[in-house]
Amino acid sequence: MKEEKGMTKRTKKIIVIGILFYLIVVTYCIFAAIKDVQGVGLSNTSAITMFFNIQFSEVESSLTKDVINLLIISGLSSFYIIFMKNNNQFNNIIQRIGYKKFFLKSIVNVFCTASLLTVFVYLYELIVINWFYFPLNFSGKIMFGEFAATFSNNFGVQTIWYILSSSIGWGIFAVLIFAIGLFIKKNAIYLILSAVVGLALIMFVFLLPINSFTIFLVNILSIFNLIAPGQISFNSQYPPLGLPLTWIIIAIIYASVSFLLIRLWYKKQLRGA
Repeated sequence: MKEEKGMTKRTKKIIVIGILFYLIVVTYCIFAAIKDVQGVGLSNTSAITMFFNIQFSEVESSLTKDVINLLIISGLSSFYIIFMKNNNQFNNIIQRIGYKKFFLKSIVNVFCTASLLTVFVYLYELIVINWFYFPLNFSGKIMFGEFAATFSNNFGVQTIWYILSSSIGWGIFAVLIFAIGLFIKKNAIYLILSAVVGLALIMFVFLLPINSFTIFLVNILSIFNLIAPGQISFNSQYPPLGLPLTWIIIAIIYASVSFLLIRLWYKKQLRGA
């Protein structure tokens, strides 16, 4: 029991340190982006434009920040559960609550942790931008071409829908990482799993030949449209089905793959494999 408690404390320490490090990186990226645009004329929509410019794979983001996003939001949100699975605590949990409750509680915890952490970070970014760059103004209109695709042509509505859809998207992606992680027996490997999977999905986009079918395929499979909807265009083309419907389809696809992986692992456990 003492050994298990010790492992639990170390795991929690990893999670806390990871989140604190993540906030430091986010803060650094915001101030770096503010420094980059010094001397550029400001307008009522400058603060909101800055917010979107620092998002995943955008012009003021960086590969380092994007990888840390993947590691922290979708990785650490389920690390504690995978840690327990890979240690002696797991059998005790299954005997006490059964597989059904284990999966239900795990999925809810992972999804909520990733989604709420994403919302918290977005609100933190907006507050920092408001205080140190320019006052937020949500009433402006979005000009054609400012985004790859939008939920609305109003900055306020677009920001709200982006935060909601992106946070839910991160939650779904975190559940996918959890589902894949069920097959991973080494905690050290699981720590980098979300970055490996995320980068592989990003590379998938750029390896496909460009034609009307692949543009459609990429829009409903790309991780970009799940966790950063409307931020990236593929071959300068908008999502053929529109951003809201495209996001719903890709969310269903990722959630379905997660469910199938969890079911596959469960059947594997029943066979004693």
